[in-house]
Amino acid sequence: MTTKAMLDATRSHLGYREGANNDTEFGRKFGANHVSWCDIFLSVCGDAAGERKAVGWQSYCPAHVDWFKGRGQWHGKSFWGVHRGDIVFWDWNANGEANHVEIVEGFTSGGAVVTIGGNTGPSSDGVYRQARSLRYMLGVGRPAYSDAGTAWPGHVYKLGIPYGLGNVERIQKALGIHVDGDFGKQTDKAVRAFQHAHKIGVDGQVGMDTWHSLF
Repeated sequence: MTTKAMLDATRSHLGYREGANNDTEFGRKFGANHVSWCDIFLSVCGDAAGERKAVGWQSYCPAHVDWFKGRGQWHGKSFWGVHRGDIVFWDWNANGEANHVEIVEGFTSGGAVVTIGGNTGPSSDGVYRQARSLRYMLGVGRPAYSDAGTAWPGHVYKLGIPYGLGNVERIQKALGIHVDGDFGKQTDKAVRAFQHAHKIGVDGQVGMDTWHSLF
């Protein structure tokens, strides 16, 4: 299973509404019904997607944060540090403790993250898609999905953008050029040559199509 499988599992429940007193199918499956269920929702979806070991089996956001930290899979607040499929924790009270969690589906052109979550929405009563600013983001847990390292991270990589080193180095290795983590002129030239050879629109940018061709 993959990042896509996890996202598909969460999308399949969009529009779901809880019953009386927080009664949900997710709480029943988890074995802890009639409680706040944002974390339970992701745990149950992870299990359904075959990614339980990657996502975790948690019901309490602060404990889930510690779970990711204990595995070296925690990343602090940074837009460029957020990837598609990440488990994003929110701190609505700005007190340093997570009190809500969702999964990152993508990004808007305005710099917001698009998420899917349970126990959320206008009345905190269902599964909804949201577009959120990073203002109250505490950080993200990055699951070791089955396709970790090759899944499309959701960002367009191009000349001059100061990304974190990891994915730029991965791109450079795939292109067979010098690896330094800097998306400079050498990398731009190599990307254009790769796109030309593979009949992809030549723009020097590693978007979704170029990424999938590289990996």
